[in-house]
Amino acid sequence: MFQSPSDVLFSFWGINIYYYGLFIALAIVAGFFVSFFVMKKYYPSLEKDTLYELMLWIIPFGIVGARAYYVLLCLDYYMKNPFEVFMIQNGGLSIHGAVFGGILGGYIFLKKHNLSFLKYADIVSFGLPVAQAIGRIGNFFNSEAYGKPTDLPWGVFIPVEKRRFEYIDYDTYHPTFLYEGIGDVVIFLILFFIMRKLFDGRDGGIFFSYLILYSALRLVIESIRIDSVLNISGVPAASVISILIIGISAGFLYYTNRKREC
Repeated sequence: MFQSPSDVLFSFWGINIYYYGLFIALAIVAGFFVSFFVMKKYYPSLEKDTLYELMLWIIPFGIVGARAYYVLLCLDYYMKNPFEVFMIQNGGLSIHGAVFGGILGGYIFLKKHNLSFLKYADIVSFGLPVAQAIGRIGNFFNSEAYGKPTDLPWGVFIPVEKRRFEYIDYDTYHPTFLYEGIGDVVIFLILFFIMRKLFDGRDGGIFFSYLILYSALRLVIESIRIDSVLNISGVPAASVISILIIGISAGFLYYTNRKREC
């Protein structure tokens, strides 16, 4: 059994610095460097400074999108507690929201500079699963994104105040944040060693493959997870969104490849 320590990393002049924030920051840095490495090695004709500028749009849009999406899913709660909208140290950043926000920010920047959206989306997609894998570690310290009760030796202890009422008597739960983190690493390996070669010269192939693979992973995770913030007719909202993303991405993937062949 694993038990998370305090969610506070340290305090500085009375201000708490949280593990969650630390791992989100590490995730952003790691994701950038992975994308930068891929760009430098496999897209040598592109200007490296463009990626720096692109990230200055993707990151803030992604963070705002991640929080806004989560708040919308829990709108009733935040309508009653409006000041907590800004307390992201307590968790509440949606990966789907981060992806949507990042896509919007990236599209605005690339459109403004008349650059290929799909080409740069491919590059950034290599760093995304790495960032997600690291970011999920923050969920461990916040005792969130966990699954059904389990007696398995790698079950994680969830404090009583973080448990769902119907499972209040259970101590250990599936660490679905860990399962998803491992799955994210696998997605990166698939993108880098398989999809990169399969879609060589076909812009958009990596991006849409990432969306499909992550959404499929999320569907599996949501079947185990019990603390999803919103259900639609008994189905987690994340599952509904994942199904839509798979369908739309598969359609775009087919279209871009067919267009290339014609």
